[in-house]
Amino acid sequence: MKELSIEQKAQRYDEAIERAKNTIEVNQTIPNIVECVESLFPELKESEDERIRKYLTSFVELNSGVNLPPEDAKKILAWLKKQGKQKV
Repeated sequence: MKELSIEQKAQRYDEAIERAKNTIEVNQTIPNIVECVESLFPELKESEDERIRKYLTSFVELNSGVNLPPEDAKKILAWLKKQGKQKV
């Protein structure tokens, strides 16, 4: 079997990461699959902060105009989006 160059290995790894991300995206409701993929690629595991941010975003979107004035919802969503960009 032919030895792969570093560039070829990097390209294959990038392709595998993309497939793993797609697998997680498509199978979000099947925890066993997500956990399996995240165990193979720990860098794809979502942080607790990110999980909470996504939950709050969803909650605000669902309650906008119902229990939450739309203008307040826009401000909250903008703030949550900003928090997601502040990766250290």
